[in-house]
Amino acid sequence: MRREYGRVKAALVLAFVALSWTGGTALGQSGPIRLVPGQGSGQPGAPVPSGQPGLTAQPGFEVGVPQRGIEQDAIAVPQSVTALSVSAPGAESAGIFGPGSGGYGPDLWTGSDRGTLGVLLNHLPKDAGSAALRGLMRRVLGTSAVMPGDGGAGAGEDLLRLRVDGLLEAGHAADAAGLIDAAGYAAAERLAPQAARAALLRFDLPAACGLAATRAGDPDAFWRRLVVFCHAASGATDQAQLGQTLLREAGEMDPLLNWAIDRLLGVDAGPVPGLAGGQPDAVSLAAIRLTQGSLPVSVVETLGPAEAALLAGAEDIDPEMRLIAAERAAAAGAIPPETVMAAYGAYPLPADAKSQPLSAAHAMAGPEARALLAQTAAAETVPSVRAELVAAFLETVHGDALEPALSAAMVPMLDGLPTGPESGFLAPAGLRASLLAGKSESAWRWRSVLVPAGADEAGKQSARLWGAMRLGFGANGADERDRPPFLANLLADRDGLGAARLVRLVRLRAALGDVVGDAEWSQSITRDRTAELSFDSPSPRAVAAAGMMRRAVSTERRGEAALAAILSADGRKAGRIPTEEMAAILRGLTEAGFQAEARLLALEAAFGAGL
Repeated sequence: MRREYGRVKAALVLAFVALSWTGGTALGQSGPIRLVPGQGSGQPGAPVPSGQPGLTAQPGFEVGVPQRGIEQDAIAVPQSVTALSVSAPGAESAGIFGPGSGGYGPDLWTGSDRGTLGVLLNHLPKDAGSAALRGLMRRVLGTSAVMPGDGGAGAGEDLLRLRVDGLLEAGHAADAAGLIDAAGYAAAERLAPQAARAALLRFDLPAACGLAATRAGDPDAFWRRLVVFCHAASGATDQAQLGQTLLREAGEMDPLLNWAIDRLLGVDAGPVPGLAGGQPDAVSLAAIRLTQGSLPVSVVETLGPAEAALLAGAEDIDPEMRLIAAERAAAAGAIPPETVMAAYGAYPLPADAKSQPLSAAHAMAGPEARALLAQTAAAETVPSVRAELVAAFLETVHGDALEPALSAAMVPMLDGLPTGPESGFLAPAGLRASLLAGKSESAWRWRSVLVPAGADEAGKQSARLWGAMRLGFGANGADERDRPPFLANLLADRDGLGAARLVRLVRLRAALGDVVGDAEWSQSITRDRTAELSFDSPSPRAVAAAGMMRRAVSTERRGEAALAAILSADGRKAGRIPTEEMAAILRGLTEAGFQAEARLLALEAAFGAGL
C-alpha cells in the first residue's frame, strides 16, 4: 500500500498546488480538465492500445449478406477513445466513435425527436444482458451523429448527459470521459459530476480531486464526500478530520468511506465494515482501492459493471476480490479480455494444483478453477497439453453468462495453437468460442479441422455446430450435406428439448433473412415437442419497447430502433428471451442495418438455449 499511496499522494498534492497557481483550473490546464488518459495507462476502463481487442471485443462477422448502414465488412470495434466533433449546431452531437472507428455515421438519429430519444436513453439497462447488445449500446451512445434539435431553443432533455450516464452505468468510464471532453468546455462544466465519477472509476484521482477542488463549497453530498476524501488522500489532515466530522453529523458518511479516511489519517480502523444496505459509490470504492481494503465477497458479487471494473484493474488489492470483480465486469462487457486474464494470472495458487491442473480444477470449480486453467495454459509449451487446458477452461463457462467474454479472452490462445488432426478434439470448442467472440477468421480456421459429422462423439459434436455456422454466416456457413446428421443429433437430445431447439433455430434464421429449407420447416412442424424451453416473460416495458422498435424500423429511424431493441431485451440473457420475442428483435436489427450485431445476438440466443 505504501508505494501506491505515496505515488497517488504526490500526484494529488501537485494537483492541488497547480490548482492554487492557476486560479481554480485543475492540473494547470486552460480549459476543462482533459479526462482521457494516455495510451497504455493501465487504468481500468482505459482505452486499449491499437492492435488489441476493444473493450467489448466483438468485431462481428464478415457475413455473406448486404450490410446496409454498416460501412465496413465487419463491425469496427473502437480501439481507443478519440474525441471527435462534427459540423453540427451544438455539443450534443459530439462523439468518440466515427464511421471508421466503430460508430454508425452522422445520420444515426435522422428522423428521431428529442422526446422519444429522452425516454429511450433514460431507461437503458446497466447491463444489456447480451454481448451483442452491449457492444451495440456502447457504439450507439458514443457515435458522433447529429442529434435532433441540437443547439436549438427549448432543447428539453439533456441528451448528452443521458449518453454519458449510459456509458458510465455500463462500465465504460473512459468512453464517458472522452465524450465529455469531445463536447467542449461548456458541456464539461455542466457535466462535472459525471466527469468526476468517470475519473474515480478509472482511478484517476488527480483528475477527480482537481474537479473537486473547484467545487469545495458545493453543498451537494457527492462533492462534499469527494473533497474530504481528497483532503485525506493528499495528506491535508486538519481539513480531512473536520470534513469527516461534518459528514458524520450530516449523515452523509458511509461506513466504507469513513473506514478508508481513518486509515489514510493513520487511525486504527480495524477490519473493513459491512454495508447496512445499498451499494458503495465511486468515492467509497476508490477510497477502498487506494487503501487496499478487502470488501466482503457478498458485496463484490453484487457490484454494478462500472464499480466492478474499478476493482478488476487493481493490481494491489486482495486477489480474490479482484478476481470476482473481474469476472463480474467481464460478464457485463465492462473490461477488455486482457484485464480478466490479468486477474487470473495474479491469483495465487498452490504448486501442487499447478502440477495436476485438470484434476485440481475439477475439484475447485468456479473462478479459482478458471484462474488455475488460464495460468497453466499460458505457461504450457506443449501444444496438445495446452489445447486440453484451453478446452477445460472453455467447458467451465459453457452456457454461462461469462461464455462470450471469456471466449474472447481465449481466442488469442486458440489462435496460437496449431490446427491439425492432433487438435481436432478442440475444434468444436474453438469454433464455438470464436463464433461467440465474433472472430470470423478464427471460426473458419477451426471449422476446417472439424471431424466429419458422424455417430461417434466427435462426429456428433461436429454435427451439432451446423446450425451455429448457418446462424453466423448464412447459407455459406455450412455444408448442406451436414444438415441430416445435425437434425438427427439435435432431435435426439436426451432432455427432450431437441424439437423445441430446432423450432428456435429455424425462427432465428428466418428472422435474419436467411432462406430456411423445407426439410427444416417440416421437421419443426411435425415433430412432437415432448418438452418446452424455459424463458423469462417480458415486462410491460419490454413489450412497449418492442412496439417502439417496430415503428422506428418502419420509419427508418436507425438509432431509435437500436435503443428500442436493447430495451425490448430488458436486460435478459439472450437464451432466456422467448423465441418469438427474439425473432422480432433480430428482424428489427436486421432491417435497421445492424445485420452483424443481429447474427451475434442470434448465436447467443441459440447457444444460450442449449444448441
